[in-house]
Formats: sequence, C-alpha cells, structure tokens
Amino acid sequence: WRPFQLAFVLMNLKAMYDRDCNEREIVDLIWFPTGGGKTEAYLGLSAYTIFIRRLMNKDDVGTAILMRYTLRLLTAQQYERASAMICACDLIRKENVSLFGKNRITIGLWVGASTTPNTVKDAVKAYDKLYEGDMKNPFIMLKCPWCGAQMGPVLKSNNLWALPGYKKVLGPRRSFGFAFRCYNKACDFSHEDLPLYIIDEHIYDKTPTLLLGTVDKFAMLPFRPKAQSLFGYENGVKKNSPD
Repeated sequence: WRPFQLAFVLMNLKAMYDRDCNEREIVDLIWFPTGGGKTEAYLGLSAYTIFIRRLMNKDDVGTAILMRYTLRLLTAQQYERASAMICACDLIRKENVSLFGKNRITIGLWVGASTTPNTVKDAVKAYDKLYEGDMKNPFIMLKCPWCGAQMGPVLKSNNLWALPGYKKVLGPRRSFGFAFRCYNKACDFSHEDLPLYIIDEHIYDKTPTLLLGTVDKFAMLPFRPKAQSLFGYENGVKKNSPD
C-alpha cells in the first residue's frame, strides 16, 4: 500500500460505519496521475464498507457502493479489476457465514445496451448467436476474475464453438437465463456461479453489492422505476441505502 491509499482508507473509516457522521457530507477527492493507484484505494475502502455493513447486520442486502464512470470502455476495464476483489470478499463471507451471513457479495456492470444486454431474453439470444459463431460478444468477461481461466468463444473445429465460462441456465417456467461459471475445476467458482451481473434485469432484481455504471445510465433513473431498488427502495419504501 502507498501512503496516499492508506490515508484515503483511514480518513473514511468512521464515516463508513457511522451513518450520522458529519463527514459523510464531505467529498474526498483523490487527485493522482493515471496508473498511480487510485482504483486500489477505492477498492480497499469498498472492501471495508462491505464487511462493516455485514458485521453490523449479517442479513444486509442491496447495493452498498456506486462507482460511476464517463466512458463505457473504461467502466468495463474497471469491472474486471473490481470483480477479483468481489470474488475474494464473497469467499471470505462463505468461510465465515456466522459473521457475514448467507447473502452473496456481488458486483454489477450497468452500462448501455450497445455494450451489455438489457434483458435476460437478449442475453440468451446473444449466447445462442455466439454459439453459432457470431463474433459480437456482449458479455464483457474474457477470463475468470478469480483464476484467470479463459472465458468466451473458442473455436474447437470447423464452425464448432465452445463458450467456457458462459452458461445458459434453465429458470422458472421453463425459460432460460444466463450466468457466469468458471469451467476450471480447480477454481473456487467452478461449482457455483461467479458473483457477476451484467444484465440490467438482473441488476434491478439482485441489487449487486458494488455497482459500476456510466453517466448515461444514472441520467436514465427517472425513466426506470425498477432502478429505485439500487438505492434501497422496495415498492417506494426505503429499506437501506448505498454508503
């Protein structure tokens, strides 16, 4: 850790566990060159925030952290980095259920339809097209964030494709859904889905613990009543809120 990263984390500890702390009214800005380690500082504080919420209420659900970016490409890159941290957090939770509860720690990517699918139906269609050799991959993840195993389209032989890491799952009412699951048997996430969401419908329903979104998505909030769930509202009633 670098001194400025530690300083950023330490100066925010109290404000993260005490919701009445007047420092929550202050914006703390990290001004540092590209590649200097800003993201690690944010992620360090994010991990603390996730676990302090669970220690105070192990049944806590909902979005704890919002990260907003201006560019979709940058958001997708940061999503890969943050996913590794979230995988680590979820494994720690799983090993300490009595402390951190049964609810999974997850991450969501909330960007435009030109980058990721808006609906589960669109995701299943895109999956089928990929299986048939379509080169447009809307699922972003090209390697497992935990073990680094390849994910996405692989040409096995003449026009025969495999999609390791991508999974079409049978849901309720005989409908199909989509999930990420590592195919590497040595990976901790080969027996359960990775805690990653990229489809808008999933994001509104599952309310990921950490949500990365773009400016245009936040601008659409007044037109997306379902998105109120990301701010802790359930049928208009406030249950909790991001920190």
